[in-house]
Amino acid sequence: MRKQHAFLLTVGLVAATGVTVWRRPRPLPVAPTIVVSRAFDTVSDTLRWGETISELFDRQGVAGLALDRFDDEVALDPRRLRAGMVFTFVRELPGIVPVEVSVRPDAARIVRYRRAADGWTALVDSIRWSPDVVRLEGTIDHSLYVALDGLVADSVLDRGERTRLAWELAEIYAWTVDFTRDIRPGDHFRVLLERDVSSEGEVRFGRVLAADLTIMGRRLPAFRFVHPDNSLAYYDDRGLSLRRAFMRYPVRFRRISSPFSPARPPPAARRRPAGRLGVDLAVGLNGDVDARLGLADVLLRRRDIRGAVEQCRKVLEISPDEPAARAVVARFGKP
Repeated sequence: MRKQHAFLLTVGLVAATGVTVWRRPRPLPVAPTIVVSRAFDTVSDTLRWGETISELFDRQGVAGLALDRFDDEVALDPRRLRAGMVFTFVRELPGIVPVEVSVRPDAARIVRYRRAADGWTALVDSIRWSPDVVRLEGTIDHSLYVALDGLVADSVLDRGERTRLAWELAEIYAWTVDFTRDIRPGDHFRVLLERDVSSEGEVRFGRVLAADLTIMGRRLPAFRFVHPDNSLAYYDDRGLSLRRAFMRYPVRFRRISSPFSPARPPPAARRRPAGRLGVDLAVGLNGDVDARLGLADVLLRRRDIRGAVEQCRKVLEISPDEPAARAVVARFGKP
């Protein structure tokens, strides 16, 4: 009853005074018209395999630009340009001749060449890379490579950088873990790594600061340490180096490229055998050295001193500063 009286009183006051409580909305501000005085078109083109830079410039209508006629900071040797490099061409419409050509010769800079009235000028845009620390953790079911590839998002590390991380961990634990036989479902990993993030939004793997693997129920921590002479080593939580005289696996492999399979023949086989009765490993450039060191370790265990010394001498022919081979030759080799 009171609400009805208040409403009737308000209506009566409005009718008597002629004042309304509703106001007309104010007009919204209108932005000024955008006038495009100069329009540009940007096109990217890739230097193809077997193609010269002159052929690429001819295809895009660039004339009079010699990349090697500038200062050392911005000059590029056309003979050293690799296939796959991406060049960006900017045209001022309605023209068809590029007014700017840019290329990224390395990860730290972008070189821009701009057409002027008296020729071409060059300048460099530096790309800043800043370090960023990331912690990764997950479960290993089949292999460390597969675990990292499946658990780490592309925004953290892309696939190529995840592969580099797996290689780095394999290098760190090469003397304590045999990644072909020691991995069990349910094993665990924790990694503290440093990555580099560029001003362009790119991410690349930097270094492993610390890691902790749990393999077959055994914890294997590793901590990065740089000595005063700038040599790098990894130590466990007791201060002991992870590096041993010989590795757990005779080859420092990157990954298993082809697993054991009774139904899949080797790719280089001329005749179709019963199947792939072994495991193919992707190794690095020093795979021969590591294989001979692993064989020397096996021969020493079998007390074949002569064979172990022979393998170590072959290692020293390839890598004269290999400490494990030098120690075996110095102890067992004849003068």
